[in-house]
Amino acid sequence: MNMGGDFDSAFRLDQIADKLLAMLGKGPDVVWAVERESLISRLVLAAEKQELRVRHPETLLPEVFNDWPQPSSFALVCTVADVNAWLESGGVPYRLDAHKHVEALSQSKACETVAERNARWLIDFDREKLKCAKGAQARAVSAIAEAENINKHTVKRGIQLAEMLRKHELTGTAIAAPKNSAANAFGLIGGTGKTYP
Repeated sequence: MNMGGDFDSAFRLDQIADKLLAMLGKGPDVVWAVERESLISRLVLAAEKQELRVRHPETLLPEVFNDWPQPSSFALVCTVADVNAWLESGGVPYRLDAHKHVEALSQSKACETVAERNARWLIDFDREKLKCAKGAQARAVSAIAEAENINKHTVKRGIQLAEMLRKHELTGTAIAAPKNSAANAFGLIGGTGKTYP
């Protein structure tokens, strides 16, 4: 869906953090990763306090960050105008340019953890479900696997793990872990046994 205008300059909070860091001349390293996490936390806090306007990823209608369960809330986007209004209200002397520092978006993938990657894939799956629930997982898995040149099974399993974690966070239920045995020393083969919170 391409709506033109602001839609082309709408980004997730992690992408906004990457663009701001790139604009300030920061590159991916250990310090950058710490600064990135700190900046993402500040963006999330501003969104929770409704100081930074967040929008629905498909329609760009304003949303309330706290109304979306984690990690789906990270699918919400901000326009460059939203970010610049937030920067101005905080007295920050610089503004974000939508068309510069695009390379920062690819750098964020290099520094993300497996859990962050899975959550990002879950967001893509959630977007597919908004379009049409039937076949959404297959469409999302195929699109992600092709775009990131990753095995479809890896993508599907990542989405399923992120869904289990989201369900655990929302309901507080324990997550079933595979049972360890002599034949399955590391708990990698089917079956469930112990649970962990």
